[in-house]
Amino acid sequence: MTALLLALLLAVPPSVDPERPVVLLPSKDAFRGKEHLQLSVQNRASRRVSVRPSVAVERSRGDGTWEAVFRLRLEPCPPGDSRERPIGDACVTLAPGATLALTPWDFYTSGADQCAPRPPGLRAYKGAYRLVLEPCAGERIEPASRFITFIRL
Repeated sequence: MTALLLALLLAVPPSVDPERPVVLLPSKDAFRGKEHLQLSVQNRASRRVSVRPSVAVERSRGDGTWEAVFRLRLEPCPPGDSRERPIGDACVTLAPGATLALTPWDFYTSGADQCAPRPPGLRAYKGAYRLVLEPCAGERIEPASRFITFIRL
């Protein structure tokens, strides 16, 4: 009986989450043996949501304030040199239940974003970081005004 109940619970699709309508899901284990961050954005709302086209990477200064150090592009990397096609202002719309996997970030803060070319530069310092995604102007996604998750390098 317990096995049947567990099987039924696992077969139920995930419900909407009104407390966390948009979730940033980091996974450092996506690339075993290498140091990359794989980040996904998931819409847990019951309706379409529109978000800004990039995720801000901010480093803690240790005094309660944060410093922007990098931006991650939501849309797939463009072919060729990403510096020729910078991150635009167009919103990204996610359908209910949709998950968008971003191009992995190698923790280096040089270049326009996490896309090629990746010129040599400074690696992100060890410490506490937060990843911030904001809804598009005019978009109301209750209860949050922006979506944040924290990572430690």
